Amino acid sequence: HRAKTITVVTPYSPYSRQDKPTFMKREATLARLFADQLKIAGADIHLCHHPHAYSLQGFYEPEMTFVALSGLTLFVEMYDGMMGRSDTVAVSTDAGGAKFTVHYAGAMDLNYAIANKYRTAHGTANLLGIIGDLTGVRTAIITDDETVTGKSLINAVRQLHDNYNVRDIYVALSHLKLRKEFIPELVACHKEAGLRELRVTDTIPQVPEVKELDFVIVHSIARRFAGVINRLHYNQSIGVLHQQHEQY
Repeated sequence: HRAKTITVVTPYSPYSRQDKPTFMKREATLARLFADQLKIAGADIHLCHHPHAYSLQGFYEPEMTFVALSGLTLFVEMYDGMMGRSDTVAVSTDAGGAKFTVHYAGAMDLNYAIANKYRTAHGTANLLGIIGDLTGVRTAIITDDETVTGKSLINAVRQLHDNYNVRDIYVALSHLKLRKEFIPELVACHKEAGLRELRVTDTIPQVPEVKELDFVIVHSIARRFAGVINRLHYNQSIGVLHQQHEQY
């Protein structure tokens, strides 16, 4: 007997950064290859959490259904106690994540700001400054989808603390892929630059060194996946979940 529907769940979507080649570079579009492999294997639905690029949907449909949870409501739940505060701002680490941060700021009734970042020829991320009104801001909530080196995140924390006198900085991050060699810089931000909390999901297993950090809090997304899988299994619309800011 063949299964009626096959749903593939990847909490962290593989190759979501490889959705298109960078200008003047010969890069493989591995996100398309991964989607094609799922189609050949007979999958019907691909479910993931907060992918780097939502353009991935074009690689799957119409043969498959691509369902990507944004994590918006989870981030709201993390810091709902700061909702509507006039001394708090939501911050994006770069222009690429600005759209998500704008939606997050709207849901939290906060102002928002965007870090102005550029990359060198060697791929190093440098921060030029923060775009936005930070007058009277004491607290910042930085949102991002993922990080490997933590450079953009650390640069934003340093800028907010050192140049804009923001005292308390909180981070909501979907996928923490931080390599061990960059953990000391993150710890330094906690001790010296006002980084109070770093909240992440359990989409990626954390190295022991990260688990030992008392300012890192890991959130489970099992309930959110379970809610979507349940509706997909019974052929129910998941549109209502989107209307509720993706409660699941």
